[in-house]
Amino acid sequence: MRFELHQDFAAHAPADVAAAYADPGLYGAMVDLPFVGTPTTLRHGLDGAITEVSVRYAVQVELPSAARVFVDPSRLTFVEHVRLAADGNGTFHVEPDHYERLLRFAGTYRVGAGVHGGTRRSVAGDLRVDLGWKGRLVEADVTRVIANGLRDALHAQVAVVERYLG
Repeated sequence: MRFELHQDFAAHAPADVAAAYADPGLYGAMVDLPFVGTPTTLRHGLDGAITEVSVRYAVQVELPSAARVFVDPSRLTFVEHVRLAADGNGTFHVEPDHYERLLRFAGTYRVGAGVHGGTRRSVAGDLRVDLGWKGRLVEADVTRVIANGLRDALHAQVAVVERYLG
């Protein structure tokens, strides 16, 4: 499924929001986010002018009972690998720690001026859930649960970034 979301930061310029997402300290401030809990920063570094960040998330979700036949919710952890330019634009891809084929999610981050001032950070990508041929009947439900959870987590990040930037 195509996944798109906009994060609107009312009080901060695009350069400030971009710098926050490139700062490893921000990820330590993301505590108890909906759906993904408290992330763990695995890697933060520079590749020339590109900031590379790898963060592990442990999904906290109530899956439909039929889906639990295929997926143990306690094993739903994944690493997001992000590459960001100084302007905040960049790419990401997600790698599950378990259930290698279960989740494929990759896309882009774009940072720019907000509609009514401030900053808009847009997230767009392709989200794929594959439970195999036996799980096809519940695949759409699991995809919806994961997409909604990601939306909740990304929206919750806005308040964290706003506090982080002061």
